[in-house]
Parts: sequence; structure tokens; C-alpha cells
Amino acid sequence: MDKRTIRPKFFFQSGGFFLFFLLFSLFLLFFGIIFEAKNLSDSIIFFAETPTQSIKKDSFLTNSLNLFSRSNNEQIFFDTKNELLEKKSFIGVSIDNYVGVQPQAGIQSADIVFETLVEGSNTRLFALYQKSDPYEIVPVRSVRDYFLDISEIFNSYTISAGGNQTALKRVKTKKLPYLNILENPNWIKRVTFFRSVSDRTRSKDAHDALIKPSFLRSILFEKFEFLLPNNPFLFKNEKINPKEFRSEANTEFDITIPFSTISSYTAKYEYIPYLNSYKRILGNSIQTDDLTEKPILVKNIVVLSSVITPRNDAEGHIDIDLKSGGDAYFFLDGGIIKGKWKTGLKFFDKDGNEVFFNKGNIWISIVNSKDFGKIKYNTI
Repeated sequence: MDKRTIRPKFFFQSGGFFLFFLLFSLFLLFFGIIFEAKNLSDSIIFFAETPTQSIKKDSFLTNSLNLFSRSNNEQIFFDTKNELLEKKSFIGVSIDNYVGVQPQAGIQSADIVFETLVEGSNTRLFALYQKSDPYEIVPVRSVRDYFLDISEIFNSYTISAGGNQTALKRVKTKKLPYLNILENPNWIKRVTFFRSVSDRTRSKDAHDALIKPSFLRSILFEKFEFLLPNNPFLFKNEKINPKEFRSEANTEFDITIPFSTISSYTAKYEYIPYLNSYKRILGNSIQTDDLTEKPILVKNIVVLSSVITPRNDAEGHIDIDLKSGGDAYFFLDGGIIKGKWKTGLKFFDKDGNEVFFNKGNIWISIVNSKDFGKIKYNTI
């Protein structure tokens, strides 16, 4: 028999054709994925199930990007990266502000930071991350009821290292989207670490709890429904021309915010005109971010007057009223707007107009109403 008629037959019988077909299919699949990934940067489509404040985790695309677009079973298109970023869920993290743990890591990346009193006349931060997640956040501390109030306003996930009894009970009762990194199930171990002892002169303890938020979004989506963000802040479209740069010899602080009788927790801000931002000082030291090793810069500062009452328990816990509203100061562009804040964290000037903020980060100081008159400021 002619060998030229045998070789093709042997080829097909040996499975060579199917091997060729499989390799060719994988080739097409690979370039198809690359093509689709490129298209995702321009326009991303998601599909709706329910018109609620959260969505089910059944879409690979949603799970991968941690972005959403679902409402009334209709296709929704996002054509710009900015629009996509605005639809990322908020992640709220309780961060220690104890003077002995400075500098913290990851707070410069936060979109919004609340600074409040806790027990012992100390202050603590509750940072909300949306557009930019830092490499790490440290030190993570325990949650309080008023942090959960903030999370509900922003429809945010909450992460902390434990919490007071009433806050943790509220989490379970209302089934809030909350992660306690001290529980340490397997999915939390993947993102929870502790700074090495060499990073601090003291031994490892709760003040060193560290999380890697780059992993958190997918893990949150595994455990909870996806949350649609709610941001009550309104932002200006135009850019403000900063005023003339002030002489470096002028060391006067522009804003001083005392939270308690402990001066080391007094927050101060110095306006930097050429950046149109405020440099943050805690006590008498410039506050820096351990990741950047640079001073914390803030675009907008809000000071809210609130009724703060002690619980008179053994731990000295307090309650902060975030529903009744009160007086407010808004510092931006080297000046001040006096006004009010109302339920849902809505902000108004003295004429009743809603306040618009500069695009950039916002720090909110919640001060006891009886101490609101102690705030000092001067304009440039």
C-alpha cells in the first residue's frame, strides 16, 4: 500500500486532528479574552436582578471588578472610568488614632475620614475607602455604634478588630455587612496580618492589626451582597484658583479643633495655598502616612456639632447623635462657610443652600456641642 495514503489516516486515528482543533480553539479563546478585556476599559455592561440597595453575587464580571450596574432588570452602561469608580462600594474601617501608634498607614488614600471621641477622651478614625484602596491599612481597631451609623448612611461595608458589646449585638441583629478581623476564619486570615515587632519598640498587640484591602473587595463579595454606595457630599465641577502662597515663616495654624482636655488629641490644620489643601497636625506633631512618609493633606474639612453623652458604664463608652443635626463649619479654599448639618449628613450654608465641596478627600471632625465654641480659625 502507498505510504502517502497511510500517513493522513494515521494522523486522524491517532487524535492529531482533535489536538489541532483543541489548540486552535484555545488560541481563539485567549485572543477573545484579551479583546473583551480591552473593551471593558471603555464600556462595561452588567445586568439587573432587583432594584434594591444591594445585588446578588452571581456575575463573574461583577465579582471580578467589584463594580455594579443593576436596576429594574435593564442593561446599564458606564462609559467612563470616573463613573465606574463612583459606583464602587465603600469600605469603612475603624482606625486607631492613639498617639502611641503614629504614624498610621493608609489614611491618606481614604476618600472620607471621620474623627470622633471614644472612651477615655481619646479620638478614633473611621475611614471610608472607595476610589482608591491603599496597599495596607493599620492599625485597625474596634468599632462603635456611631461608626455603624456612618456605615448605614454611606451604605458601606464595615471592618474592625472587634467592637463594644452593643455594636456587635447590632451587627448580628440587623445582619449588617461587617467583618471582625479578630474572628479569624479562613477568609479573614487571607487579609489580616500584624506588623512585625521590629516595626515598633513594643510587642505585637491589638494596636498592630493590619489589613490588605486589595484582597478585601473580592472577599467581601464572597460573604455579602454587593452594596450600592451612597455619598451625601456634593462636589464642585470648577477648579478653585488657590490664593498666593503664604510665607513659610508664618507658622500660625489656620484651624484648631479641640476634642477633649487632652491636648495631644487636638487636631490642627495649616492651609497651603499653592496646593489648595490643608496639612494636618495632631497635638504638636505633623501627622504623616506610614505608606507615603509624607504629611496628611486634606482638601475639605468639616466640623460638626453633636450631642455626645456618656453611657456611664465601666468602660466609659459614649453615644454620639448623628440624626438630630446641628451647627457646622466647612473649611475649604482657605476660607470658612458657616452653616448646619441635618439628618443623613446633608450640609447647608447659613442661607439654606447645600454646600459643594472641592473634589478630593474630606475629613469630618465630630465635636461635642458644648465644645463647639472652642474651635479656633483664621482665614488667609
